[in-house]
Amino acid sequence: MLYSHPRELDWLSLLRHWPRVIRMSSPEISPSLAVNISQGSRILPMKNSLFSPFTTRFFLAIWIATLVSNFGMQIHTMAAGWLMLRLDPSPQMVALVQVAASLPYMFFALLAGALSDIYDKRKIMLVAQLFSVSAAAAMAYMTYCELISPWSLLLFVLLIAIGASFFHPTWAASVREMVPRKYLPEAISLNAINFNLGRSFAPALGGLLITVFGIAWAFILNTLSYLGVVAILWRWKPAANEEQQDREPVFWALRVGVGYALQTDYIRVVILRILLCSIGAGMFWALMPIIASEHLAGDAATFTLLLTGMGLGSVGGGLLITRARQILGIQRSSVIAQLSMVLCTVGVALTDNLIFCTVVISLLGMSWMIFIANMNVSIQMSAPAWVVGRMLAIFQSAILLGFAAAGLLWGWTATAFGLTITIVLAAAVILLSCVYAILKPMLNLDEVSTENANLPPMAAERRRTETGKSPIIVTVAYHVTHNNTTAFLDSMSRLRAVRLRLGAVNWSLQQEIENPERWVERFVGKNWEEQKRRPKRYSHHDNDIRLQAAAFDENHAPKYTYMVIRNPERIDNVPFTPLPPV
Repeated sequence: MLYSHPRELDWLSLLRHWPRVIRMSSPEISPSLAVNISQGSRILPMKNSLFSPFTTRFFLAIWIATLVSNFGMQIHTMAAGWLMLRLDPSPQMVALVQVAASLPYMFFALLAGALSDIYDKRKIMLVAQLFSVSAAAAMAYMTYCELISPWSLLLFVLLIAIGASFFHPTWAASVREMVPRKYLPEAISLNAINFNLGRSFAPALGGLLITVFGIAWAFILNTLSYLGVVAILWRWKPAANEEQQDREPVFWALRVGVGYALQTDYIRVVILRILLCSIGAGMFWALMPIIASEHLAGDAATFTLLLTGMGLGSVGGGLLITRARQILGIQRSSVIAQLSMVLCTVGVALTDNLIFCTVVISLLGMSWMIFIANMNVSIQMSAPAWVVGRMLAIFQSAILLGFAAAGLLWGWTATAFGLTITIVLAAAVILLSCVYAILKPMLNLDEVSTENANLPPMAAERRRTETGKSPIIVTVAYHVTHNNTTAFLDSMSRLRAVRLRLGAVNWSLQQEIENPERWVERFVGKNWEEQKRRPKRYSHHDNDIRLQAAAFDENHAPKYTYMVIRNPERIDNVPFTPLPPV
């Protein structure tokens, strides 16, 4: 049987070989080869396309399992919002459902990202899924027995979201272990399509379940939907990760992750951009039940129709995203998507026609999908492997922080000023994110190198020095001629950001008074083990900045000195005298 292109996959063959697919441990398949599912299949060259990641059989297996799980989660989300509308129809309580679903990401997603960078991703995802399925089962039981109350509903939504806040950042960071880097943008788009397929068709299934069997069966189905992912993760045996073998303390890893995001311009721009847009667009997720019941004077069927429309639009955006990036580029296609969201939001505010609103919300879903997938690709392609889990966690935290803020802000605004004014204000926030996107465009991904520079250990690192957990002071002495001072300071400004995002603290640059041509760069490392990790984390781009600064030294070889601090109370109390930022 021949498969010359992923779009020509014989899905019946895939299903027949499903047990074999599950047993696979994420094999590396060359990007230039087609999928070989059944015995005797020939392998043919193929073009890179949206479906190319499916040539990695484990990715295909987990993608199908997460599709089932996403169906369950979307049914759960719809049912929770509609159940709250029955139990307490006030806008504040309905909006609190989204707040409860979003808050755990603010508190736990970064921790999950740090854990995924230094521990076994498979075990983290398994524990998270088992925690969520336990909470989902308890919620289904309470609802079936009619013991659920508004506040217990919020509690169960919160508990399920806690498990999800550990699972999703880890799952996102695992994608690059499942597919070749060449297919990473397509794999990210397929995962987004996966999520939105659930959002498209799950509301109809959920509405049918609620109408025919009752709302408890929606939560029962969600509980069962976790089992496929658990079964596949149980069999997965990912390759060993060097960072996981040389583990850094979790809370220090959190600090390094936040520092990396703050000191990396192109990541900082993406995070702020997604935060602003999520606050505006999050109004729809927070108040969709109110829009259906009050603005459109509808019922559960209206709510289901709006959710289905948004999901179908998102799927359409997923299918268009690769072509949009090829034609317009990632920056331009993202700005156009944001402007489209503004127009769609205003359109909903101007009419109460159900058909028109459904079409407009579908277009908004398409625009949101294009925007969010572009932001995700930007993070994954610009973050090095050793910190990608933390960057994705910060990215997802920004989205959910925006959604949580939207739930609180727009719930209060709808109560105080009415729904129409609230929708218009949400459009204004999305427009603000567009202005920021134009003023602070994203860096071209071709200009970002995340490949490791493979620096050799520095001479001092080969010495058998017993330093324990004491902080290490690193000084680098440069001899710079007066004519090169301005250019040197500009180079050191860039090097400062590199040092800080790789884990250094208390960076400073001093000039000797008696010998103005002598400069000393100084920073502190947590301990000797952390200092030994740093050379392994330099990308080619980071190393180029380091070499540019070194080139200003008259010998092109600034002198490194390492000193250990004995018995410090806290690393933050290391004395230093920094100059103003250069």
